[in-house]
Amino acid sequence: MLTAGEYVLYGGVGVCRITDFEEKSVESVDGTKTHEYCRLVPVFASNSVYYIPSAILESKVRGLLSKSQVMSIINNMPSTNSLKINDMKSKKSIFGSILRSGDYSQIVPMIKLLHDEKLQRMSNGKKLTFSDEKAMQDAEELLCQEFSMVLNIDKNDVPQYIENTLHSAV
Repeated sequence: MLTAGEYVLYGGVGVCRITDFEEKSVESVDGTKTHEYCRLVPVFASNSVYYIPSAILESKVRGLLSKSQVMSIINNMPSTNSLKINDMKSKKSIFGSILRSGDYSQIVPMIKLLHDEKLQRMSNGKKLTFSDEKAMQDAEELLCQEFSMVLNIDKNDVPQYIENTLHSAV
């Protein structure tokens, strides 16, 4: 059971703090109905607020990873294969689903695929497509937000932390 004050990962939004639970009335054809909502405030964009029905909250958010889980993800990055996508037309929706899942076993391979694609396109004098660049930025932002909270470091220091950790393991 999630409680006020906890930090959670909310799909493609990022790390949020549960500030409280409140009753809200909603007008419908059947009359006014009252439902309990969870109020989420993004940690890295506090000017936004999300209200999630409490009845579906646990299907939309998850608790933050532990430090050992984050370190395991980092240590396994070199051996992680790039994501394979056969249907390039559905790539944007696949990336959206991966980001909403918050599953790093899919997010890290997605980042690897996009970095590889970026390097390949740059070698041909081209840029990554706008939607691919946006997906890569969103994936990196999601990873950096959660890792910074768990590791208690600045979000902007996460890439260097990962690099240092991987180089010290060699």
